[in-house]
Amino acid sequence: MRPYFLALLTLGSGLAFCPPTRADTAPASNSVEIEGFRSARFGMNEAQVRAAIASDFNLPGNAIQSIITPIDQTEDISVSVPSAIGGLGRAGVHYIMGYRSHTLIEIIITWSEAEDRANSAEALAGTAEALQNYFLHEGFPPAATKLGIVMPNGDLLVFRGSDAAGHEVAMILSGRLARGGGPAHVRLTPTLLTVGYVQAPGHLDIYSVPKGAF
Repeated sequence: MRPYFLALLTLGSGLAFCPPTRADTAPASNSVEIEGFRSARFGMNEAQVRAAIASDFNLPGNAIQSIITPIDQTEDISVSVPSAIGGLGRAGVHYIMGYRSHTLIEIIITWSEAEDRANSAEALAGTAEALQNYFLHEGFPPAATKLGIVMPNGDLLVFRGSDAAGHEVAMILSGRLARGGGPAHVRLTPTLLTVGYVQAPGHLDIYSVPKGAF
């Protein structure tokens, strides 16, 4: 089994965040499939994505915003929803349409204290732990799973898993970080929780400057 780099996190709020060990989880299998988020599925066109948003969140068309991202040249179709999961406040849900395909390639859900006071450090940490347990029991193969990794920029990779098709889900906690008590101890005050579903992590359908064009 691949070793897992588990970090003991002491949150600024005084809470302890300890990722569960593999022994605490259900047996892994190869049956898990990542197809999208709720009714939205990878490969949908814009009309289908908008219909999925309306169905999932009961929102009118004028609640949906759309922009072209300046660097990637992908389309970001987004909504702000009152609650995407119990225990947290408003969330931003972003549906990313590919630069060339104009179909759904990524869904990003974010909760931040800037968006809603209900998204406190305690709430973000508690939801991250609950969702980590949820994903661990979905049956991701151990070799395709990572959890509890402190990234070079100070963010915490709470969970990352891939299915047999290479589709990926990742969850990251970001915030104010301070180290102390050794390399395995990190003091984190979360301010942002991000969950992303990605169709092809290694082959993103985004704009790039053509070879020889500059």
